[in-house]
Amino acid sequence: MTPDLERSARRMRQLLGDATETTFHEASFPTAGVPGKADAGALAERLEKDPRISALEAQALATQLVIFANAGLKRLEEGVPDWHLSDQQVSAFEAVMQVRGRPALRVKDNDVEDLDRHPGAEFWATYVDLYRNRLQQAIGATGAVRVRDVWGNAWGQGTAFLVAPDLVLSNRHVLIPPGNGQALVQRLPGALGAQLKNGFNVTIDFAYEHGRYGQRSHRVLDVPFIAAADDPVDAALLRIEPVSGSKPLVISRESVERLDYLYVIGHPGRVLVVDDKVNAVFGTLDECKRLSVGRKYALDGFDPAELVHDASTFGGYSGGPVLGFDELQVRALHYWGDPRVGNRAISATALQRHERLGPFLRQADRI
Repeated sequence: MTPDLERSARRMRQLLGDATETTFHEASFPTAGVPGKADAGALAERLEKDPRISALEAQALATQLVIFANAGLKRLEEGVPDWHLSDQQVSAFEAVMQVRGRPALRVKDNDVEDLDRHPGAEFWATYVDLYRNRLQQAIGATGAVRVRDVWGNAWGQGTAFLVAPDLVLSNRHVLIPPGNGQALVQRLPGALGAQLKNGFNVTIDFAYEHGRYGQRSHRVLDVPFIAAADDPVDAALLRIEPVSGSKPLVISRESVERLDYLYVIGHPGRVLVVDDKVNAVFGTLDECKRLSVGRKYALDGFDPAELVHDASTFGGYSGGPVLGFDELQVRALHYWGDPRVGNRAISATALQRHERLGPFLRQADRI
């Protein structure tokens, strides 16, 4: 996803609601209601943990965030197109969501940070503790798509995860971004795949975490499959140097209808915010690995091709796996945040049914 922050008005409405202000907790789970004093208090508490920010400044910044979030919600209620919200308003929404129990948890040493650092996220502690081993396996199989050009410039361009010892799954738009993004490959005429462009060294770093950069980096060798530009299944398979120590993830064959609570793993980039110090709400987003928790929205139809969810997915989560807590199988491939309907992912059954991608995935299952 190329924007710094995925703008999801439906997600905002669902979590924040259009009602009057409510209490901050309800049965240990985040409630709806417009942002208010409880949110400002939680934001101030988070901001005060940054040694650069005084208690007085934290309160002022938190109040400002609540004001911006409410201004954005009011614009939505007045019928202003979702994409006309300012970066300040969207960032403020994300900040409120963070303290209402949708944190993007830092990953360090292949494990998630303590949820005690995230007021409002207590509900998720039980899930994280109960399924920690599965989370760690999924974390270890997910990596950052890292790029270095001939001039020495380096950057992240999304996320990918193991489906075989030498194959990772990601998005088409991670390799060929829309607009002015840097294309890393060129399509091969009449072929399913693509070849890497000269001048770029592309790797998958499975330990792109704080203090561990490059320790588990594997070079991308070729691209055996990339979806056509008009294919709704935004996917690509990358062949890499074989990986040991991490078990590939299995693409589920079950409909996302049975999915409820979920998590997404990705490598978020920097967020445009009201004030640089407000990054303390999120923790500096530096493309290091994160795990975001959330829930599925109501589905449209039977066995839909897409999953819509409310987990926080900043730019850089594209290509990340979406999993349920109760089983170690990928239920969807995250690909973007639609400003009209929420954060979207391609369902596992749509991936399996794909005429050209499906055979690759079924072959990977047998390895």
